[in-house]
Amino acid sequence: MPQDFPTPLPSRDFRAKLGRTVACFGFLEHTITQAILAFSATKEISENEIETEFEKFNNRLKHALHSPLYSLAELFERVVKENTEGDDELQKINELVGAIKVAADMRNAICHASWNELPDESGSSVPFFAHKTLGYYDASVNTDFFLKTQAHVRDLIYDVMNSVTVRGWKFPGSVGPGENVWPTKRN
Repeated sequence: MPQDFPTPLPSRDFRAKLGRTVACFGFLEHTITQAILAFSATKEISENEIETEFEKFNNRLKHALHSPLYSLAELFERVVKENTEGDDELQKINELVGAIKVAADMRNAICHASWNELPDESGSSVPFFAHKTLGYYDASVNTDFFLKTQAHVRDLIYDVMNSVTVRGWKFPGSVGPGENVWPTKRN
């Protein structure tokens, strides 16, 4: 067997950029989970809804920890809509969620494809991946594609973070400006 079996093709640089792209998608998923936490924790609720809403909050967070990107986008959309007023804000969220869902399809192709085709003279390769609808991914991919995909995913990450911070809240886990989404202990 080749030294790098089962991934001897394409080049090491190609595989390194593929790995970084996959890691970007993982960070996007983590960022969406944190945004779900922020929107869920800051939802205004009445005194008599506390128990029911806490159970819902707990279930959402459990769900968010193991959901794939497409499902996370749907959950993110739901919690933002429950905590948002104004058509302009909702339109922006709808556009962001739509972009995340498109990116989820790309993520699935990148993460679950078999990369065993020999690259052409430009270093491009077509991954073997069948979509749910049994269509095949047929775009040729090279290292430049991965760099562009990383930049796009980074922009989605910024947009998800901004969806929290524009409301004056500190993004969970950050040291940025804004109000904490829940009080912290002081020693």
